Amino acid sequence: MALSRQVVTLLELRRNEAQLRVLTDAQQLKQLELEGYQRQLETMNELLRLQATLDPLTGLNNRRAFDDVLCVELARTERTGASLALIFVDVDNFKKFNDQFGHSEGDLALQQVSSLLLAQARPYDQVARYGGEELTLILPNTKRDTGLAVAERIRLAIQDFAWPQCPITVSVGVAVATNAITGASLLRRADRALYQAKRTGRNCVVFLGDVDVDAD
Repeated sequence: MALSRQVVTLLELRRNEAQLRVLTDAQQLKQLELEGYQRQLETMNELLRLQATLDPLTGLNNRRAFDDVLCVELARTERTGASLALIFVDVDNFKKFNDQFGHSEGDLALQQVSSLLLAQARPYDQVARYGGEELTLILPNTKRDTGLAVAERIRLAIQDFAWPQCPITVSVGVAVATNAITGASLLRRADRALYQAKRTGRNCVVFLGDVDVDAD
């Protein structure tokens, strides 16, 4: 009788162990599934972030990302006193190029211009498509002479590139912040420099004095 009870008890223990193993395996499988879902969610979030901050044509930062980076770098300039250079680049007569060769060729040209800008940028510089055929570079810890040198290298790189359709050039405006200012003030100064470059014959670099806290 006692042996019978022991056998029954042993069988129950083994059945309970088997059920526990099944539950444990199910729990581990569920954990793996949850980890997989988490990875998928992280991947989707990263894709959404990239879509929100990257220009789909050129792969550069878009206007939204540019605004965010400029805000961060201006705050750094205010905190550390380091200079910050802003470069505006506009493809000369781009509408005429599109009218003559078509928008698909225009897209390819913008992509190549973007690549040439990236080739002249340092790893911590920020290159963005500001809108249309206008591109920008944010150069942290950069004073006037260095900013102008980068701008001139960009101009020459684009001028000297072996364009398949026709020569392409750019007009370039440069501004430098040396004190605590608003992003709007720096943008206005760079935009005015670019406008002056286009008015004075295009394919040139124009610098409009350092921007400081009192500059408009």
